[in-house]
Amino acid sequence: MKDAFDLSRNHYDRIVHFAFGLLLAYPAHDLFLRAGNLRKGWAIGMAALVVTALSGLFEVIESWVAQLTSPELGDAYLGTQGDVWDAQKDMTMAIVGAAITVVIMAGYQHKRGMKCARP
Repeated sequence: MKDAFDLSRNHYDRIVHFAFGLLLAYPAHDLFLRAGNLRKGWAIGMAALVVTALSGLFEVIESWVAQLTSPELGDAYLGTQGDVWDAQKDMTMAIVGAAITVVIMAGYQHKRGMKCARP
């Protein structure tokens, strides 16, 4: 991508984090509705929070692995590409992806006049 779009860095990891949030929010929402027996508003909110928490947890584990395996090569392993805010930007992309999904879900449920989708 870097060469194709003449970018200063490769944004592949940001796309993956965005897709993580976009694609995980709906299954998390469904799990909270069906297994957790939550109301739809709570299920939507919890889905967004789970994606945020898992994204943050991944970044923390990634930093621990870098410190344990090779502290002097940590930046190279993490793929920060010189950006000290890389982890925060990756988490933001996951949050944006999840936000898009939950807004679409909330709009769809509101438009359809759906009550809580409990089985």
